[in-house]
Amino acid sequence: MKLTRESDPYLPILREHWDALTGMYLAFEDLAPMMEFDVARGQLRAYSATEYLEGLTERTREETKQQYQKAVAEGALMVFVRDESKAILRSYVFAPSKGPSMRARRKPGRTSPSNRSRGRLDKVSMNNRKKKS
Repeated sequence: MKLTRESDPYLPILREHWDALTGMYLAFEDLAPMMEFDVARGQLRAYSATEYLEGLTERTREETKQQYQKAVAEGALMVFVRDESKAILRSYVFAPSKGPSMRARRKPGRTSPSNRSRGRLDKVSMNNRKKKS
């Protein structure tokens, strides 16, 4: 199933936390961080991109490295959403001039090593509240 902006369940979560996400990215911008939002914990984390990418499975590592390098060269923001309950680690690239543009990739099964082994720079806990309709 190909995801669209309308069908992707994680885009609303990223929109809800957009200010915190971009603020944290800008705080570490000179280190070109890799950003990750953990759905279950409602936490946003900034990691050393090199260590984060090395923690990915061999199957996805090289393609993701290329996507990340392209994103950095274009001034875009690459974010991963981790949903342990569904064993999903999905990447997004947000272009600065066009607003959120999605390049979602589903990576089923085991995601990556624990946070301790990936050089976490910082983390911010946020309430992962659902919006009332």
